[in-house]
Amino acid sequence: MDLFSPATLQKLMTEVAPKQPNVDHAFLQHLISPKSVQIRTRLSAMVQSASPILRDRWTQSLRSPDIRRFFQGYSEVTAGAFLQQAGWTLTGLSDPGPCIRVERQRENGEIAQARLMVLAFLHSTQAALKGRALSRLVSLLDNAETASRISILVRKWKAHNFDPLPIRRAIEHWLDEVKKGNQKGRYAHFENEHISLEFCLTAKKHRTSDGTVIFAIGPLDGLRTIEIVESRLVYELDRQGFNSADPTPLVTCLSTNSVWPLSPGFLRGFLYGRPTSHLINGLPHREEFGFGQDVGPALFRDPLYKCVGATMVLEQTPNQGPSARTYLNPWSLQALAPTDTACTAFGLDRWEKQTPVMRWYK
Repeated sequence: MDLFSPATLQKLMTEVAPKQPNVDHAFLQHLISPKSVQIRTRLSAMVQSASPILRDRWTQSLRSPDIRRFFQGYSEVTAGAFLQQAGWTLTGLSDPGPCIRVERQRENGEIAQARLMVLAFLHSTQAALKGRALSRLVSLLDNAETASRISILVRKWKAHNFDPLPIRRAIEHWLDEVKKGNQKGRYAHFENEHISLEFCLTAKKHRTSDGTVIFAIGPLDGLRTIEIVESRLVYELDRQGFNSADPTPLVTCLSTNSVWPLSPGFLRGFLYGRPTSHLINGLPHREEFGFGQDVGPALFRDPLYKCVGATMVLEQTPNQGPSARTYLNPWSLQALAPTDTACTAFGLDRWEKQTPVMRWYK
């Protein structure tokens, strides 16, 4: 049984996609492309080797004419693949949820268990077009010569035939004037009848290993996205009866068919709260964040959700397929380690009194 056979893929494009014209199907087009042969082969093999209950669930989802159901199944298989690559075995389903039960043998011989709950979010076509246009701009600016990295804030964006080259020339001229000392200040603006952009020189030094652009934020996209994610995630956790009494750690996965329009601070603030300390040690992976007592409301710190051991963020990178990063909960009843995931992880480095100090692990 090949869930990604040419006939199946043709059916997806001719029968599934046209029924949802407002949903961005770029991820589906990439999945069908010759570039994704390895991805399709791996996911199909994973479904075939799964336990009967998981195999039946995923087979039905991946053959569904409903794009929401299809993407839910695709997200579950993809998230499961990242855990499987880290040594986890997918053993079946459990209530509430349904959640996917996983387990792995640790170095000391103990069998660790966890649950995986996948929440799939579909971006619209217009949001995806804007996101891809902004990604083109970021790619063009990432080679600009500057001593400090820059951020981009999109204050207005109307649908149009976007050309990033005039913006690149304007920003390079601005950076050149700053370098010469002819212009002071950290901010620059670019505006026409379609868009309004604000650029800011940040405090982070630009190194050859990093891109020039540190992050880009669309108009209110981050706030709206966090509100949607928070309401659905908390609703699912409450509705399904997850609580701190169950010692089995829960891995929540937030999956989208495009790229999440979130700056690093939005999601970090939602999960951990505002950092009370921030230490830059010269390299991105050595950057440290401390989260003290007075950081405001945050999901990981809420005693009701101590069962949540980690949150995986899964997205479909343009022309590259699925990518993921994981945020680990240091306050969880059974905290997971960075080695428990096969992707970049934001995890605990150490405790300083009652303050967890977090950093990125590759």
